[in-house]
Amino acid sequence: MAAEIQTHQLFKKYPNGTEALKGVSLEIQKGRFFTLLGPNGAGKSTLVKIITTLIQKDSGDFYIRGINPENYFSKIQKLIGVASQDNEIDLSENLENLLIFQGRLFGLSRKEAIERTNKVKNVPTN
Repeated sequence: MAAEIQTHQLFKKYPNGTEALKGVSLEIQKGRFFTLLGPNGAGKSTLVKIITTLIQKDSGDFYIRGINPENYFSKIQKLIGVASQDNEIDLSENLENLLIFQGRLFGLSRKEAIERTNKVKNVPTN
């Protein structure tokens, strides 16, 4: 049986020198529950962000249903998502850019995301 999520030797090092992932390999089979446990700084959030294509890995491979997310980003975005326990919005970013970003996550082209954001900006409020 092929794994729904598979990683092989994932590495991620942040610009500040923190090595968040050091060769993580795992397979999660369809229909199984899987839990990531570990102390703060163990790389749990980094792994989830890589698998959900929110950040890029430095090296290694990962597949969702046998699909390489780096080659089929929009297809993967329709298959997976993540609900964080914390607010992940960049509070220093302006609302317009956040709306464009969300539109892109849901498969809109940059042009479409900008057009839809502009429509929302021009809707009068009561």
